[in-house]
Amino acid sequence: MGAFVFWGIWLTILAGVIMGFFVFLLGHEGTYRQYLAVVVHAQLIPAPATVLLVPLRIAPEDTQLLLSLGTFAVFLEPGYLFPFLSFLDLFGLGAWVLVGVGVARISRNESRVGASVIVMLIPLTMATVLAIFAG
Repeated sequence: MGAFVFWGIWLTILAGVIMGFFVFLLGHEGTYRQYLAVVVHAQLIPAPATVLLVPLRIAPEDTQLLLSLGTFAVFLEPGYLFPFLSFLDLFGLGAWVLVGVGVARISRNESRVGASVIVMLIPLTMATVLAIFAG
């Protein structure tokens, strides 16, 4: 039950952070409800993927198993790059691209590519911090 409550709180905070960045720093004119709708709807990508990955997590008894960029880079030496790629979930990256497209759609004068690049800095920064502490 706690996961459902935490997930709702996390999405609410994340929408506020994204709105704060785009509205206050870049001058977009979107409302909080628009940004919350974009963030919540983008989570429709990783939610079914989580359900599909449950059998893959149960078989090796690894609850941290992700289908990430690191899954396809097993040839890399242990160091910084492999943990970094392991924290970049493919379905999560797809959701972040969708958030970027949604943010660009809220502000009609922003290009979709530019907004997606700015939004993609969030998961890349999180993966970088996690890889530094993991490695």
